[in-house]
Amino acid sequence: MDDKTLQHIINLLSLGSVYSLFALGYAMVFSVLGVLNLAHSAIFMFGAFIGVLVVSKIGITIWLAMPIAMIGAGLLSIVLERVAFYPLRQRNAPRISQLISSIGFAILLVSIAEILFQSIFGKQDIRFDRDLIPRTPIMIEGFDVRIRPIDLVIFITALLLMVALQYLVT
Repeated sequence: MDDKTLQHIINLLSLGSVYSLFALGYAMVFSVLGVLNLAHSAIFMFGAFIGVLVVSKIGITIWLAMPIAMIGAGLLSIVLERVAFYPLRQRNAPRISQLISSIGFAILLVSIAEILFQSIFGKQDIRFDRDLIPRTPIMIEGFDVRIRPIDLVIFITALLLMVALQYLVT
């Protein structure tokens, strides 16, 4: 295996870890509600927005902002279930109605986030503390391959979350 292929595998493990967490979220909601919740990614985006907001405007650390963002996204998920899914299930509406409702909720969340983000931050880019995770890549001896510390954090976090989910579900 050449160095380029190995580097691609390392990069794909990081990206695949993020995709797998989204897929688990979609699968969990589908298994419980029986409907594909297309607002799942918008809720994730809104949780990230909450995290950026509390770090940049309130000044708390990112480590404290993470559970706040998770709680905010969880509460938003409850609102979605109560507003978009529950009334339709009570009326025995076709599942396509719930799917369309989740699309509408996603569009609403993205629009609200755009309006709020621009009114709070304007057009400026918002960045987290760059020294939070070291940026110096890890070199694998004997190969021309670099592993970024952020990729390790992403992979390990995804793995831990999947193990925790497996433990909670079984």
